[in-house]
Amino acid sequence: MSTARSIVSDLGAGAVAVRLGVGASAVSNNVVIGSFPASWFVPLFLMGLEQGVSVPVSLFRWRSVDAHSLQDCEVRFHVSSAADGS
Repeated sequence: MSTARSIVSDLGAGAVAVRLGVGASAVSNNVVIGSFPASWFVPLFLMGLEQGVSVPVSLFRWRSVDAHSLQDCEVRFHVSSAADGS
């Protein structure tokens, strides 16, 4: 099972900090927490692809979204798509 610690170890803490544009302490603090900010997902996922390291989505702190918010987005998408002829 992958952990925040194992992901950072496999990718290299210094390389992670550079890719994210953060200090080493930010990386270390999130390893201690055991998860990463959602905004780190794409850079870490891409690093994982480049280096053959699996970066699970479950290691990121995602904001919860209620069903009403999702329904509203879906309606807007369908209306927008219909308006432009899609």
